[in-house]
Amino acid sequence: MSSIVDRAQASRTLGPLVWLAVVGIVVLYVVPFFLALPLLDPDEGLHAAIAQEMVERGDHLVPRFLGEPFFDKPAFFFWTQALSLRAFGMSEAAVRFPGVMLGALGAATTGILAWRLFGRARTGWLAAIFYATMDLPMALAEAPVHDVALVPFTTLALLFFWNSAGAGNRSLALRSAGAAGIALGIAILIKGLTGVALVCIGYGLFLLWSRRVSLEAMISILVAVVIGAAISAPWYVLMDLRHPGYARYFFLERHVSGFLTATQTHGEAPWWYYAPVVVGGGLPWIPLLLVALGERITAGRTSRNADRRVSLTNEGEDLMWIWLFGGLLFLSLAHSKLVTYVLPLFPSIAILAARSVDLSLGSRESRTATSVITLVGMCGFVTVPVVLTVVAWRYDYNANTFVWTVGTLLSAAWWLAVWMWVRGRRLAATVTAAAIQLATALALLGLVVPAVAGLLSARDLAHHFNRLQRLPRQLLIADERVGSIVFYLDPDLRLKAEQIRPVSLNDFVRTTPADPDIVLALPLRLVDKARRFWTLRDVPSVTVGHYRLFNARDLQRQRKLARPVADAPAADE
Repeated sequence: MSSIVDRAQASRTLGPLVWLAVVGIVVLYVVPFFLALPLLDPDEGLHAAIAQEMVERGDHLVPRFLGEPFFDKPAFFFWTQALSLRAFGMSEAAVRFPGVMLGALGAATTGILAWRLFGRARTGWLAAIFYATMDLPMALAEAPVHDVALVPFTTLALLFFWNSAGAGNRSLALRSAGAAGIALGIAILIKGLTGVALVCIGYGLFLLWSRRVSLEAMISILVAVVIGAAISAPWYVLMDLRHPGYARYFFLERHVSGFLTATQTHGEAPWWYYAPVVVGGGLPWIPLLLVALGERITAGRTSRNADRRVSLTNEGEDLMWIWLFGGLLFLSLAHSKLVTYVLPLFPSIAILAARSVDLSLGSRESRTATSVITLVGMCGFVTVPVVLTVVAWRYDYNANTFVWTVGTLLSAAWWLAVWMWVRGRRLAATVTAAAIQLATALALLGLVVPAVAGLLSARDLAHHFNRLQRLPRQLLIADERVGSIVFYLDPDLRLKAEQIRPVSLNDFVRTTPADPDIVLALPLRLVDKARRFWTLRDVPSVTVGHYRLFNARDLQRQRKLARPVADAPAADE
C-alpha cells in the first residue's frame, strides 16, 4: 500500500515539472528563432561563415575561412551547421538550429544521468530544468559554440561508464563501455581531447575514491578510449594527409602547449579564473550545492551500509562532486583558459542541486535548506539589475522605464518563491523559481538583447557593401575578428572576401598606404582611442551601424604624432 501511495505522490509532483520543462523548451529553444537576431562576433559569425563555405565549396573535410584552412577546431559542429544551411537556407535560424538542439540535448542528457544515478524521475526532471536555466548554459544556448555541442556527449560518456561499473556481467559492461566510446569519439570530433580528459579524469578519480579500481574497470576505460579514437581518427588522418602537419599543430601546439604554456591568445589567465565563472554561471541554483555538501558531510561515507541502494545513491553524489572538482582542477592547471571551456562541468552542478531539492521535498524542514533557498532568492533578486547595469556599462545601453519596471517585477517575484518554501510549499517554490528564471530569460531576449546585438555583429556593414555592390580594394576592420560580415555578404562579393581582414590601429598607422580605396571600419567604441592618432573631426566618414568608415588617404592626411597604443588582444575561442 505504501508503495502505491509513494507512486501516486511522485506522479503528482512530476506533473508541474514536466509542464515547466515544456515551457522551458519553448522559451529557450523556440522563441529565439522568431527574434531574427544577427549573428554575433567573434565566434558565432566565424562559425557560420566556415559552415557556409563548406556548403558553397562542397568540401566537408576541411573547415575553411576566406579560403584558408581553419585548424583551430575539428569539423563536427561545422558539419551540423552546414547540414542545417543546406536544409533551411542561409539564415540566422539555420545557423543556430544545430547548436540550440544540442543545447536542449545537453539538458536532456543531464536529466537522464541524474535519473540513472539516483533512480528517481523527479531528480532527473529537476536536473534538466536546473541545467537549462543556469546563467551560463542559458546564455550560450542563444549563441551556441562548440562547447555547447560537447556537453551532451561528455554527459553520455559518463552515464555509460556508470552503467558499465554497475553492470551485472562482463558482456553488459563491455557494451556500455562501447557506448561510452561512441560518445567520446564524437566528443573528439567536436573539441579534440578536452572531453576525453574531463570524463576520464572525473571517472578515474571516482574509481580511486570509491575503491572500485579493478581490471574490469580499466578494460572498460581502455575499450571506450580505443573505440573513441577509432571513430575520430579517420577525419584527423585525412586532414593531416590533406594538410601535412595538422595533427602536430592541433594535438601538440593547441593541446599540449596550450595546457603547459601561455602560448595561446588566452593563456595568461590566473589560476582562479574559473571560480567566478562557475559561481556566476551557475546562478541561481549553485547555492543549492551548499545544501548538498552539508548533507553529504553529515551523512559521511555510507559504503559500509548494508543498504546497497543507499550506498549507490551516495556514490552517485560522489561521482558528481569528483567530476566537478576534478574537472575544475584540470582546467585551472591549464594555461589556456576561456569561459566556455568549463561548460561541460555544469551538468554536475545541476544534478547536485537537483538532488538537494529532491531530498528537501520529502524531508522535514531544514534550517540550512531554508537559509540557502533565501540565498537563491537573493541571487535571483539581483540578477536583472546586475545584468542591466553591466550591459549599460559595456554597451552604452540605457534601459527605458518599461524595461526597468519589468525587471523590478521579476526581481521581486523571487521573494514569492522564498515565501512559498518557508510556508512548506517546496515543489511550488521550486517551480516558481525556475519559471521566474525563464521569464527573466524571455524578457532579456525580447527587450535587451535586440538592442545590443547589433553592436556585436557586422550585419549592417555587410548590407552597406551589398547595396554598393562592391568592396574596396581592402576593407580593414579595427581590432575585431572578421566573421559575420562574410556570412552576410552577397555571393558575388563573398568571392572577394579575402579583401577583408582585421587590423590593429597601430598596424594601420604604421603600414597602411594613403590609398582612397583602402577603408578602415572603426567600431564606435574605439573612436576615443583613434583620436590619439587622428583629428577625426576633420576626416570625412560614413556611419554604418556601429562602425564609422574612413578611407586611408583621408586618415593619413590627418595623422598625428602619437605614441603607439597597446593593441587589443585578438578575440579567440
